[in-house]
Amino acid sequence: MKRIIIVFLFYFLLTGLLFTQESEPTESGMKDIRKNSFYTEIMGNAGLISINYERLLPLGNKTGLGFRIGTGTAEAWTGLVEVNFIYGQDRNFLETGIGYTDAFDYPDQWISIKLGYRYQATRGFLFKIAPMYIYNFERLKGNFDVFGGVWIGASFGYSF
Repeated sequence: MKRIIIVFLFYFLLTGLLFTQESEPTESGMKDIRKNSFYTEIMGNAGLISINYERLLPLGNKTGLGFRIGTGTAEAWTGLVEVNFIYGQDRNFLETGIGYTDAFDYPDQWISIKLGYRYQATRGFLFKIAPMYIYNFERLKGNFDVFGGVWIGASFGYSF
């Protein structure tokens, strides 16, 4: 009988300890996400469509910098560079940035300023959408019939 009581006491003690342990909530921040991204952007900085590579550098648990380089088309081949500031946690981020784009076959060059949303899943899926303002340097020469103004872009890709 003593054995049965000891087994029951041991059982209740053990199960009580197992179920009363609190696990701390895990917040996945900037340091836990994948740092490299490869994606396609439609209607973004480079015009109609672009292919991009981006590298993230965490600054803190919720902040980071993104450095982007890409090529695309907007009636001509374009090349772009961009620096982004990223704020958020888990998979959802606010992304703001400034970029420079050069149209290789035309004299067009423009700067873009954006503020958008970034979703980066833990398994690699990447989605971004951002309204932006694009200023074409040809406007300084008085040519107002050029690409520019308010624009919106969407990106889909993979982070690794």
